[in-house]
Amino acid sequence: MSINAPRTDAHSSYAFVDRELELELWDAWVFAAGDATRALRAWEQAGGDDLAPSYFAYQAALDREQQAASVLAEIAAERRLTARRLDRALAAAV
Repeated sequence: MSINAPRTDAHSSYAFVDRELELELWDAWVFAAGDATRALRAWEQAGGDDLAPSYFAYQAALDREQQAASVLAEIAAERRLTARRLDRALAAAV
């Protein structure tokens, strides 16, 4: 291996995968939360025959948001994310 060759040991590869996973899970939660917000607004504006379907759509979106949040929290706890690392992930996602 030359002096200028990129580091490819297991630790650096793990760190990259760990960061990518964090960002993907964060994105999944953000998108699910946005879907739930839009579904809530649609339910609030629904009337007549649209009321029940829009309520069920909201409940499904809320379930997806809760699942995404749970997975993110589980992985964060498992990987012992620090507040600093989470702040960086949030800043990168914006």
